[in-house]
Amino acid sequence: MKKAKKQISIFTAFLLALSMLFPACVLADEEEGYEKDSIYLETSITSINNEGDIILGVTEKELLDAGFSIGDEVKVVIRSYDYSEKMPFFTSDSDSEPDECALIIDGKTASLSAAKSCFAEDEDLLYSEKGSDGKLIWEDQDGNNGIGVGVKIYLHEKGNYLRQYNMRNPERSNDRDDYSSGKRYANFREVTAGTIGREVLFRSSSPINDAIGRAEYAAKRMEKAGIRTVINLSDSRSEAEKYIKKSGNSYYKKLMDQGDVLTLDLDYDFDSEGFKKGMAQAAKFMSEHEGPYLIHCTEGKDRTGLLSALLEALMGASVREMSDDYLSTYRNFYNYSSDSEEYDYAKSKYLKEIYRAIADADSNSELVGMDYHDAALDYLKDGGASDDVINRLIEKLKGKGENINNVLSFSVDPEAAASAAASEGVLKPISEEQTIAVYSGSRIRPGKSSVEVNGTYLYNRRDYQISYRNNIHAGIMTATVKFKKKTDVYDSGVKKIVLSYTIDPKKLKEEDVKIKLNKKKTEVKHVRDLQRDEIIKKKYYSVDMKSRKITFNGDYSGVVSF
Repeated sequence: MKKAKKQISIFTAFLLALSMLFPACVLADEEEGYEKDSIYLETSITSINNEGDIILGVTEKELLDAGFSIGDEVKVVIRSYDYSEKMPFFTSDSDSEPDECALIIDGKTASLSAAKSCFAEDEDLLYSEKGSDGKLIWEDQDGNNGIGVGVKIYLHEKGNYLRQYNMRNPERSNDRDDYSSGKRYANFREVTAGTIGREVLFRSSSPINDAIGRAEYAAKRMEKAGIRTVINLSDSRSEAEKYIKKSGNSYYKKLMDQGDVLTLDLDYDFDSEGFKKGMAQAAKFMSEHEGPYLIHCTEGKDRTGLLSALLEALMGASVREMSDDYLSTYRNFYNYSSDSEEYDYAKSKYLKEIYRAIADADSNSELVGMDYHDAALDYLKDGGASDDVINRLIEKLKGKGENINNVLSFSVDPEAAASAAASEGVLKPISEEQTIAVYSGSRIRPGKSSVEVNGTYLYNRRDYQISYRNNIHAGIMTATVKFKKKTDVYDSGVKKIVLSYTIDPKKLKEEDVKIKLNKKKTEVKHVRDLQRDEIIKKKYYSVDMKSRKITFNGDYSGVVSF
């Protein structure tokens, strides 16, 4: 019996030794083939940074001198870790697609990096723990720190990733004369998607950091727009102060000195806890400060694009509106036409990454039919934004003068709930016909984003659906709120509430209109609403040529003399 056990243990040890040896043999065979036929370099691990990038002891010059070029496909072999993988050779993580591993030259030395991820841990090479001093300690499975472990880099296929590199690094003219306007050159524009009010939200390239030569143009336009609050996504406070001093942007400096500039110094990892926290901080800062607001990073493209899309989704924007706003940057900076290969790439890669991040989905997820309003709420809440902050932000973004997106607040007591239960769950109307807005020609949509029932905030599409009738012209409009089954108000017996509101006529004075007479001065040809810059339909006024007065009716009220 002892002899049998001894034979089994010897056989087991043999199998274990064979299993450990086999991958090394495979790697050795692969390496031998590469060494005979390919360009390669030997180096070693010198450190691992806090992001989990493995820093190598080879320089950019050594790689280029050996025959490697940006856009090549390389094979990285680390025999000590039984690691052998093909990957692109790029200049930064921004050249890579999400979670794509790459050999990166970002400065003087090379590193192994995973875009928006942790290379060392994701590839099961080394793992981190925080030491007593708070710094990360990296160890492999044997408890070693990995420093000095040998790495071989082989050229696998020349230029295999060059198209991806070129697509992700498009050429852009920095000559102002190549652009149709200073606004386009600065990538400065108003954001009005969904129910965001006019002259409330703007986005731009940096008005202080002149890294891309646009700061002067962006600065002029932010001042012209009367910006009162700035969300700087790319700089720390000390960096912003340095750029302000160098650029001489006194308007920006005044806002910063007043406490109206938030500096967040965010990277490009939209999924990270830090980035989500930054977005929630931006939401809170905006909810506590007055517009017009300016969002910017360096180019006003990706980080600005993510925050803009979040705010647009929050305000009920369609996917088409959000997409058009994001892709405007590529039309502004690179003159992409909508039928170009480059435009399609930006749409399928960069824009999809914005939507994927908001939806908290992986890179292979199907996003068709996604409710981005609901997703934006979850994204901001994951970062720490409260219901109160989100709803104050909604109120700020809808602007003043047009009550098109205010938060509806009402109570449903037990008596009302019982009444609704007796009427197949329908409660109507529970509010007086109070004035909700003044005629503006726009659709009035109270509750478009959220309602407050018995002190609890509910959100459109997630907790209820809302529809409107007669919500443009002066008169009585209705808003019908249908609650979803998971809500407390639905469980109380109220499935639907019908609310009535009044849209008041717009009162006009002499200074509000421009009246045009015929050549003989015997007839009024038309009356123009100067605020809306539109000719008022004749059915909305009557003219008394004898007293030279115009009396308005319908969507307008008041009497003016001419």
